[in-house]
Amino acid sequence: MPRSTDPAADTPRITATQDAPPVELSPTLLGTLQQMITSAIREQLTVLAPIQVTTQPEVVVPE
Repeated sequence: MPRSTDPAADTPRITATQDAPPVELSPTLLGTLQQMITSAIREQLTVLAPIQVTTQPEVVVPE
């Protein structure tokens, strides 16, 4: 079998099967993940908060 010139064609692909068991997360892990995601979003909002763009900027008219 000749090797393809496309490097992506030579990499093995991971495919999901229909008979794979569902992943179950414990309530403790779900709570931890929710806290991590919430705190990460809050950090991003804190960083972005000073960069608010006003829809109507003040117009300075020279006198």
